Amino acid sequence: MLPARRLPGPGPATPGVQTAAPALMSAFFDPTGRQTVYVGIDTNMLRLKPAWRISGTFPTRPGELLLGSEAALVYHWRLGDETRLPGIPGPTGMVKGILAPTHGAEDSFIHVRLADAQPGFGTLAS
Repeated sequence: MLPARRLPGPGPATPGVQTAAPALMSAFFDPTGRQTVYVGIDTNMLRLKPAWRISGTFPTRPGELLLGSEAALVYHWRLGDETRLPGIPGPTGMVKGILAPTHGAEDSFIHVRLADAQPGFGTLAS
C-alpha cells in the first residue's frame, strides 16, 4: 500500500463519470477455512448505490459495520450486536446497518469504514 502522502490527489474530471467512490476489498479466512470478504467504503458509495436499503445506519464511527443481508444471516448478527470479526484476530465491530437483499455479491460482504480498512485490515478499530 502506498503511504497517503504518495497517493494522487483529486485530478481533473473524467468525461462521462458523474460519481466515483473508493472501495478497498480484502478476504480473510477463519480457522475453519470459511472466507469472509470485507469492503472498506465511504459515504460516496451511497451515491453509486441509490437502490441500497439499509436497516439501521451507514457506518460513520470506528469499528462500525454494515452487513450484507446474507452475511447477517450466516453469522446470526443483528443491529446493535458487538462481535468479533471473522478471520481477523483481535478487533471487534458493532453492527450498525444491514442491507436489504440486493441479489448481488455485496449481500455476502461485511462493509467497514474505508478509514478502518486502509491500515491493511490488520488494525480495524474496536
